[in-house]
Amino acid sequence: MIQQAPGYNLTLSRKPARIATGARTIQRPDTGRTDKRRLPTLANLCAGIDMIAVQGSLDCGIADLCLDSRYVSRSALFFALPGDRMDGSYYIHDAIDRGAVAVITERSGLHHPRATFIQVADARAAMAEIAKQFYKFSVTSPALIGIAGTYGKTCVSHLLQHLLDHGKEPVGLFSSIHYDLGSRIVPSYRTTPEAIDLYGMLAQMKESGCRRAVLEISERGIAQRRLTGLPLDVAVFLNHDPDSAVSFEKVSDLFTGRLGKLPSAVALNLDDRYGEELLAQIPEEILAVTFGRNRHADVRATDIIEGDGGAIVRLVWPEGTARVRMRQLGCFAIQNLLAAVAAAHAAGVDLNVVLPNVLSFQGTPGRFEEIGEGGPFRIFVDAAKTPGSIRHALRAAREICDGRLLTVFGCAGNTSEAWRASIVQAVQEESDFSWGTAHNPGNEPLGRIFAEMREGVTDSDSLVFVDDRRRAIALALDTAGTGDVLVLLGKGNEAFQSLGDVAYPFDDRLVARELLALREVALTTI
Repeated sequence: MIQQAPGYNLTLSRKPARIATGARTIQRPDTGRTDKRRLPTLANLCAGIDMIAVQGSLDCGIADLCLDSRYVSRSALFFALPGDRMDGSYYIHDAIDRGAVAVITERSGLHHPRATFIQVADARAAMAEIAKQFYKFSVTSPALIGIAGTYGKTCVSHLLQHLLDHGKEPVGLFSSIHYDLGSRIVPSYRTTPEAIDLYGMLAQMKESGCRRAVLEISERGIAQRRLTGLPLDVAVFLNHDPDSAVSFEKVSDLFTGRLGKLPSAVALNLDDRYGEELLAQIPEEILAVTFGRNRHADVRATDIIEGDGGAIVRLVWPEGTARVRMRQLGCFAIQNLLAAVAAAHAAGVDLNVVLPNVLSFQGTPGRFEEIGEGGPFRIFVDAAKTPGSIRHALRAAREICDGRLLTVFGCAGNTSEAWRASIVQAVQEESDFSWGTAHNPGNEPLGRIFAEMREGVTDSDSLVFVDDRRRAIALALDTAGTGDVLVLLGKGNEAFQSLGDVAYPFDDRLVARELLALREVALTTI
């Protein structure tokens, strides 16, 4: 039996609602909710959730949803989510002081004279259901294609958006680089947003005319159940690294309905052993499209011809075949193409319409992005920063390397302690020579980071430690010769470097181009 306490009179504000995005906020579109009578009530929003207990009134109007107390606006509903390192319950009083009129929590016995408390068994599931109601998510909202895996999510997501966007209507995108809302693009603050931000941005995509959206799904996002109850039109599985911090069993929750909703269709990589394992778990009523070099895959590539200008691939799928030109090289680029094509096919898209878009795809910013094309050696910038992703990137580089494989890399401060020795081992196993340098040390002394990195050194003659990252890149450029490939790892499209409490402008791509230009000037004046 739910016990309901008497309500309280509330004063509503005309302040526009916001989506919290860490260090910044995004203005939501004006919904026209300017008075109490037009605001959804707490009772209506909570009609679809199981409430264990209620302390306060369910009659209050809700103007905003929030899970970060720093961004609470007046008349907001605050979600006090439990966490491994931080518990939202610690910030309830701060949220109420800032204007929250109601709180969703898993804790019992909480009360406050200015707010309604609702106790639930699963706060994240409740948040997802309430966000759907608040933002009027329905069958007319953008159909979602989710891309999950340890590696390659960003590249596949951007390629898939490019394929689907053939000029008729915008295609939304949630990625680790940015969120494309259809009418505008905003920086990404998290690969997979929490439900209230996700549904809020989906509402903006709908207003912008997006009928589809591509969602990059991190394994951490799955493990933290950020996607509970999210209706995916297609769920795509790329791969899984057994050394990942998230188990394959957790990742499979996205595909098997254990997050509360089965996808309508799936696309699975048969070249990954976990893809075959996952295929056996998919219910028969779900459309499953497989992809890969495996001859049994539904979508596969044959007759691959590679050259300096890219590759020509013959794509085969159940209803047809086509020869496709692409700018990118290597087996990983082809695997990304197969994943994007399989996802489009699973979504019911006519491949003959979208495949001509492949050639115009320029690549993904900071993801194996080539710098300074046309020189005697090749330079790539990539965001890989874990042992597995570093191996993945360097093996892709090795495929197109005629000479030595050179690497500049580092370990971030306060975040990668357990991986530092393994990162060095991965770089040395895959590279011929490397420079260890600063990544984003933050407040952690660089000397301590280097000391932990040195524990993974297997060949001291092929690795040099350089404090200054710009200097390390310059040394690598001076060392590179004809046929070599130089990879700058870790920062990808990041435009800053964190030193102490300050973020300084620093973009590996810009730095490399500047140093190449200086080399060119020096050579022409000799």
